[in-house]
Amino acid sequence: MTFRALFFYVVLTTGAGSVTGTETVTMAIGDWQPYTHSSNSKYQMLEKVVAEAYALEDIAVEYSYFPWQRSLLTVQSGVYDGTFPWLMSDQRKDNFITQTVPLMEDDMVFFHLKSISFEWEKWADLKNYQVGVTKGYRQEAVYKETGIPVQVVPEEYLNFVKMLAGRIDVYETSRTVGLSTIQDLFSPEDVAKFTYHSKAVQQAQYYILFSKKSENGERMSKAFTAGFEKLQASGRYMEILTEFIGPQER
Repeated sequence: MTFRALFFYVVLTTGAGSVTGTETVTMAIGDWQPYTHSSNSKYQMLEKVVAEAYALEDIAVEYSYFPWQRSLLTVQSGVYDGTFPWLMSDQRKDNFITQTVPLMEDDMVFFHLKSISFEWEKWADLKNYQVGVTKGYRQEAVYKETGIPVQVVPEEYLNFVKMLAGRIDVYETSRTVGLSTIQDLFSPEDVAKFTYHSKAVQQAQYYILFSKKSENGERMSKAFTAGFEKLQASGRYMEILTEFIGPQER
């Protein structure tokens, strides 16, 4: 997820139409287009999903935007009720109230230029390439453990800038996020230079993490589950995904 170079804070109240309920759930998130974005509504797909799910339970959503690690810590400490989208881990299961159904599923893939002949089957194969990674991301620890040399940058988009400049060969990220970032950064001519490997690293499942220390954490977790089930059953969930990123393969 993308870290901002400078700390910033924005609050939005978002809902599906008009939400008149007296309750509000507070969410600490950051920028990770097209899932979340502090200022551009075309990159707020999961914000819309969460808001509409809660609206079905007559609950409004208040979004506050921070660098991602700060978002996680403010929820863990109980300042905010929840944060998303996050991969699940044993540590997060210990530190947060977690959902059983993912908010979103997406493949993690290696992006590269079409001019690079990139093939991989196992982690050791990456040692043949210049690999980019974003500081603080899960991959940084994985590469360190497997002895893969990497070039670290503070923000995700810089990996794609370096790739186009020939300074790295490959970068692993969410397929949806990678495609959106490339489209946003470059001209159509340069966009056409990128591709991704067909072998997925993993199918990532993204969740909301709720605070164990917030007085609303447990209740808002249950309320989201109820609203999300209604959103999926109505077909509206898939409509939102299609609206932002096109038809979904199933």
